[in-house]
Amino acid sequence: MGSVEGWGKKKLDEFRRSTPRSLLLLYYLCMTFGAHLSIAGGYEEALGRAAAIGANCLQIFSGNPRSFAGPPILSDAAAHSFCRRAAELGIQPIYFHAPYLVNLASEEPTGEASARLLVAELATAARLSLRGSIVHLGSFKGSEGAKKKRQYTL
Repeated sequence: MGSVEGWGKKKLDEFRRSTPRSLLLLYYLCMTFGAHLSIAGGYEEALGRAAAIGANCLQIFSGNPRSFAGPPILSDAAAHSFCRRAAELGIQPIYFHAPYLVNLASEEPTGEASARLLVAELATAARLSLRGSIVHLGSFKGSEGAKKKRQYTL
């Protein structure tokens, strides 16, 4: 069927009227809908927020997005509870979004702090059965910037 992004209301309504219900159901069941939601009150609270808006995928910060503090230490019980709740609600995939300060390209101490933070975040993601972390590489500045930029170019 292809993507319906940018179709506009008139074309989307025509699509709905002209497509058999079984195909529409299949189309909507195969789509993911999610949001970047708050973790206020804990990771599990974000799952409830996602379910409340009808989401079946989710993106969350692992902790304070403006800090190098890293994710909180979770008990095994809390990690298992999160995984169980995500499965019950059918919310998959789930991703962390790396904090705004992460700059893996930096030659400054920020680069080292970013790498340590990302390792800690990915370890927490694995405990929560998250798919991974959305990361912006950062800014390639300084004399080694061009060399590092080539290193990360696909």
